[in-house]
Amino acid sequence: MPDSLPDRLETLDQSLQVFKPTDRVSWTLGRAFNALLEEIKKDHGDDMIVSVIEPVEQGTMMGVPAGDDSTMTVGTMRAAIAQMTGAL
Repeated sequence: MPDSLPDRLETLDQSLQVFKPTDRVSWTLGRAFNALLEEIKKDHGDDMIVSVIEPVEQGTMMGVPAGDDSTMTVGTMRAAIAQMTGAL
């Protein structure tokens, strides 16, 4: 069971490997990403890359939250995870 931030980031990244880079990340995984990003920004918010990574938002349809999609693609999330890991 992962207990450190690098372990949790690796676990999230591994979970994303089954999807195509152009797929939208589910909102469920997006919320997990946001929680990890929040923790990393507490100690590494001044990192030049971490400081510009934005939280994932729930996808919308006509301005209303829609389903379990987020606003981020799998490829983008995996790249952000790599940068967050590098900051630790």
